[in-house]
Amino acid sequence: MAPYSGTSSLCLDLLRAHWPEDLAALAAPLALRLHLVRGDADGAAETARQPGPWRGFPLFEQAAAHALLLTGRRDEVLSRLAGLVRAHPWNTQAVLKLHDLLGQEDRQRAPLDGTCGVLLFSCNKADDLRATLGSLAESEAASLPVRVLDNGSTDGTRDMLDGFAASGRLPGLSPLHLPVNIGAPAARDWLLSLPEVRDLDYVAFLDDDVDLPPDWLSRLGAAVAAYPGASVWGCKVAEFDRPGLAQAADLTLLPGEGEAPFAVSDLHLQGPDLGRFQYLRPCISVMGCCHLFRTADLIASGGFDIRFSPTQFDDLDRDLSAALAGKPAVYQGFLPVAHRKRSGGQVRDEAAGGNARGNQTKLFAKHGPRAGELFHSQRRWLADDLLGKAARLDEDFPG
Repeated sequence: MAPYSGTSSLCLDLLRAHWPEDLAALAAPLALRLHLVRGDADGAAETARQPGPWRGFPLFEQAAAHALLLTGRRDEVLSRLAGLVRAHPWNTQAVLKLHDLLGQEDRQRAPLDGTCGVLLFSCNKADDLRATLGSLAESEAASLPVRVLDNGSTDGTRDMLDGFAASGRLPGLSPLHLPVNIGAPAARDWLLSLPEVRDLDYVAFLDDDVDLPPDWLSRLGAAVAAYPGASVWGCKVAEFDRPGLAQAADLTLLPGEGEAPFAVSDLHLQGPDLGRFQYLRPCISVMGCCHLFRTADLIASGGFDIRFSPTQFDDLDRDLSAALAGKPAVYQGFLPVAHRKRSGGQVRDEAAGGNARGNQTKLFAKHGPRAGELFHSQRRWLADDLLGKAARLDEDFPG
């Protein structure tokens, strides 16, 4: 439980002082994970290079490769991942990461081939929104037009937004204030309807509680350049105060149980990330914390369905509709974006949980009859991408 409770340092001390001799072979894998979760790349890399019976074990090798990459030992990373892929060619994450590191995808940044604007909406989260705008102002997108819809806030968001606009930190910032909260889908559609927004080639929707890295837009630009035919390009979402934990990666559909026609994979929620989700590929959906659209495509598709108000599943619904129209989402795993709201936090709010369950029912009713088409498209996109990359790896690492 150390990654979730913030006690990695204490656990490392206990591991050194009190770990039983009979379980010595497990000490290094646990220490490697704890070093990575607490952000100690040097300690993790030192552990990763230790000899022992844990060498070759897939989870250890993936975490070791991540630690070595963080400390700049790129050749060692490629060697370790190549060995892992030879021994475990079915390890999809290792295949994808090795391919992308060989192709320098983790270093790629590209400008968009057109104009772009940034769109946000918020209700009663003035402090989080101020921090989000601050990170946007420190990024390469600081000069872009920014439209923020104040969705009926009563907590001082209006004054904060007006003050931020007057400060000049975001010269393109223009706040819009609504007297009531119209919910997430309608807020997105409202922003999308603005004439100055409709004239843009691209729009990026951001949540009001994210922390953006400086190069976030050019990272998404690299994803556009790699997969120009997609409907949306998104990022890896991490816990704000525990970046070693992934909230969302590339979302894929799984067979449902009972009356549910499908489910969404939660593989990323089952433990620390440890670098396993660092790759670029098509998928069925990306989380809406930070995602990029071609404006004309988004408008032509009808935008966001207001039946999913006030929030929950409106992004997934739009991505599934795009998938049924033949366009995948694309996941940019080399762009980590920190999210201040903890994963799963809304389940503790009975009203929000009830709304989420209601919207899930709507989602199943809308897309369930065509679930077979979604699974077929997903399998084709994932298989074509994976097999093509595996074939290229065979050329670089024969045998």
